[in-house]
Amino acid sequence: MVDVRFQEEYASGHVPGAMNVPLEDVLASPQQFVGEEWLVICRSGGRSLKAEEAMNVAGARAVSVSGGTSEWIDVGHEIERGVAQ
Repeated sequence: MVDVRFQEEYASGHVPGAMNVPLEDVLASPQQFVGEEWLVICRSGGRSLKAEEAMNVAGARAVSVSGGTSEWIDVGHEIERGVAQ
């Protein structure tokens, strides 16, 4: 799973195991995701849809997570805080 929010947003709470690649980095280099299947998440779904499109055009197989991290938290799923080491 790729979380395309800014690092500060990601650090405040993200889906466990999601890696943070801000949207601008995805858009600058979507080919880095080719050859894999990806779930793409942001706060509510707008940025992840942009990332999904760019990744798929580059040849990856990406799907935006509807509702984003906000909905993930609202339904009671656990989150991790902080940034990856």
